Amino acid sequence: MKIRTRLTIQFVGIVGLILLISYFVTYFFSAKYRENHFYDGLRKKANTTGELLIKANGGSPSLLKIIDKNKKDLLTGENITVYNSKNEQLYTNNDSFSFDTTNNFLNRIRTEGEIKWHEGNHTVIGINYGDKQNGIVITAGAIDSFGNNLRNRLSVPIQ
Repeated sequence: MKIRTRLTIQFVGIVGLILLISYFVTYFFSAKYRENHFYDGLRKKANTTGELLIKANGGSPSLLKIIDKNKKDLLTGENITVYNSKNEQLYTNNDSFSFDTTNNFLNRIRTEGEIKWHEGNHTVIGINYGDKQNGIVITAGAIDSFGNNLRNRLSVPIQ
């Protein structure tokens, strides 16, 4: 094999490896950014719900349901649920389904302050709202359809 041919093959291999590594790094960091951005949005929705329900005097669950039904920024499959210190459900904005939250899991959210998980197609966050004495736990979850579409576009080769 001529030295020119060997150098050409090595060059093509090195450039291909660099492109492959840069593709995976770009995919990994964009997926992490997208996921963190979505969790931030869920955290804000949970805190807003807690603010309206707990801190606003006279904030009743029925009034909060009316507000939720008229919001323009609803996410796909959104579900926000508030639990009191006895792990009883105080409020939910979606009565059609709920996330699998046992008493032990809700207590774990209280001690850790925040837990993130995936349940089916839903991305979910559980936060301890306020201080540990009041024991309010809020879970907020939704389907990240924009992020899933973005991930699919990044992972499918261009034709």
